[in-house]
Amino acid sequence: MVYKKGQVSFNKGRKFSEEYKKKLSDAQKKAWGEGKYTKKRNEKIRKSMSKLYVDGKLKIGGKKLSEHPNWKGGVSFIYHTERQILMSQSIYKIWRELVFQRDNFTCQNPNCEFCENKIGKKLNAHHIKSWKEFPELRFKLDNGITYCEKFHQNIKRDDVVLLLEENYGKRA
Repeated sequence: MVYKKGQVSFNKGRKFSEEYKKKLSDAQKKAWGEGKYTKKRNEKIRKSMSKLYVDGKLKIGGKKLSEHPNWKGGVSFIYHTERQILMSQSIYKIWRELVFQRDNFTCQNPNCEFCENKIGKKLNAHHIKSWKEFPELRFKLDNGITYCEKFHQNIKRDDVVLLLEENYGKRA
């Protein structure tokens, strides 16, 4: 079915019965359980979509991708920085979780006015020594410290070093 600009979707505002929702849910669970959604299937779809993209045939709402208002110039995974790629991998996620566990899921700034050192606020694992300048320390537990999200957004590197030295002594 092809829609034209301004055309209302056939199901807009439609209420689905609980029975119908359950049928849809069961069908999806069955498909996943039977292995219909596999890596091989997803790779095949990705390749066919890539071909359409390269040929200029992939369209959104009747417009070529490059003409769509949300077009970002063909940004894809290959344009991500090394940092973005590494932070999406399990080694970083494990390091981050270990930092949080060691610090008892609590912001380590003793004077934090944002979270008042309560457990379980929105947290960030901060690299004490810069990610960029010390690549060999990226996944060392001693190079991480837990801060609440708001404090982490407002800190400057020199402030962090001074704060750590005041509260924990000099680190190697």
